[in-house]
Amino acid sequence: MNNPANDQNPAEPPAAAGAPPPPAEDLELIAPRECPDCRPEALDPLGCRAKGVKEEAAYDEQHKDGPNPDQYETARLQYGKARHDATPTVAKIREQLAQATDKLRCLIDDSEIIECLDEAWHDVERRLEVCDPQLGCCVDEEGDFDTDVSGCGIETLKARIAEYEHRTDAAEKCFATLLKEPEELTKRVSDLEAEVAGIDKDICDEESGDRKLLYARALVAYRHLDEVWWGYDHPHDYVDCMCLALRISLRGRAALSRLTGELAVRTCLIEAREGRCKTLRGKIAEAIIEEYVRRCRPRHRHDHDHDHDHDHDHDHDHDGEHRHRRGDDWDDDDDDDRDDRDRDRDRDRERGRRERDYGRRREDDRDRRRRESTRDYGRRDRDRGGYRDRT
Repeated sequence: MNNPANDQNPAEPPAAAGAPPPPAEDLELIAPRECPDCRPEALDPLGCRAKGVKEEAAYDEQHKDGPNPDQYETARLQYGKARHDATPTVAKIREQLAQATDKLRCLIDDSEIIECLDEAWHDVERRLEVCDPQLGCCVDEEGDFDTDVSGCGIETLKARIAEYEHRTDAAEKCFATLLKEPEELTKRVSDLEAEVAGIDKDICDEESGDRKLLYARALVAYRHLDEVWWGYDHPHDYVDCMCLALRISLRGRAALSRLTGELAVRTCLIEAREGRCKTLRGKIAEAIIEEYVRRCRPRHRHDHDHDHDHDHDHDHDHDGEHRHRRGDDWDDDDDDDRDDRDRDRDRDRERGRRERDYGRRREDDRDRRRRESTRDYGRRDRDRGGYRDRT
């Protein structure tokens, strides 16, 4: 005798005329599950996460020789010493250049020529503005390196990686330039000292040539004197710039490592999904049979038990042996067997109640969806009828 509550495919009432058939229910989704989820789409994130961690480690290994605090500390001390040694020399050069310029004005002894040379220099100086190297700090601001891409698509992720890579590369190039600044400062001071000494020597040489050219050379020497500190008016300006470049590099590489791993995870998931789709398209018939077995074969009894635990499973197996024995095999005088039979009967009653409740809920859900579907189609028919009446 069939029990409707246990029937996996109960008969459905006929649908209303013109109404579409109700959607088939996925028993795998609505029935209680006690088994672990080993579907490929559930396992893919685990394997892809491992690939992401591997990509992060490879990225860190690739950029392990980037800027580091030890380089910063060494360059900071070297620059402090170079700046200390250069300061008195630059002051001496400034005084020597001022004296040479005064001598040239006296030797030229023509205010109009001096004024015309100064105006010509200002014009050339304006033209040089587009050619001048960048003085001062070569990074602007630290900015932000946001690694939260939970709400972003893969294209946005790639764009963010490109942006952070550009900012980090620029900061590391700046840091590399700053590492050479102590040596460059010493070289600029030495070159400027030789340049001013040459002008002063040519002034004393009566056969040196055009004095207007010497005056122009003195104006150029003033320009080089203004650039001798390379835009770092104070030593702490250089140190602050180097610290900023180092921070951008370290924070940028840390963010890029994490984003590179996330990109590897997403790429892996996409490739896994495309691989499953390719396999499914090639084995559609086999997939239908697999889905039929999963949905339509008799289900295990434990799929309908919500509250059982490991102890209950042990009792369930023990009680099952007694339920398959006939009643005339029991010894009425055995109290232990009587207790087992009572417990077995109570659990069968409770299980039957749960199965009936589950069947009623399923039937109620199916009736509700059928009524909603019929009501929607009726509303559409009325709308189409009203439209035909209006036209």
